[in-house]
Amino acid sequence: MLKAGRRGTVWRNRSGMCTGAGGGLGREIALGLAAKGYAVFGIAMSDAEVRELRSFGIDVVVAPAGNMKTGGPAKTASALARVSNDMTVEQHALYGQAFDRFSTTLNSMQNNGLDAAVGPDAEQMLKAACEKSDAELNALRLRIVGLD
Repeated sequence: MLKAGRRGTVWRNRSGMCTGAGGGLGREIALGLAAKGYAVFGIAMSDAEVRELRSFGIDVVVAPAGNMKTGGPAKTASALARVSNDMTVEQHALYGQAFDRFSTTLNSMQNNGLDAAVGPDAEQMLKAACEKSDAELNALRLRIVGLD
């Protein structure tokens, strides 16, 4: 379908979807985990694609990989404990409660494994990615890991 834009410009209605895979911690960089953040930099690029392509009617959906048996949960728990132990009294007052809740939730999720979204769950996730605003998606991410 064609429609006229400003000054007689003709625009064609377009839509579509891009999908990609990446690491889930790409947008959640914590102290001491910078290397992990760099390793999954693609997620941040996907966030940029979402914002760039949305105005053209193109949705970008990123499917983060699930847990792998790399010893990562124990390494993550150790790194989080080090960060917590190295906090100053002032940092603990400001961030301690939220950081401890984040650490507990992340460690629990990693130790129990993360379910892959398949079937109706995958459909709900894709629908949310296409229909919810950035603010709603951010709130959903926080709610999933218990930081709401």
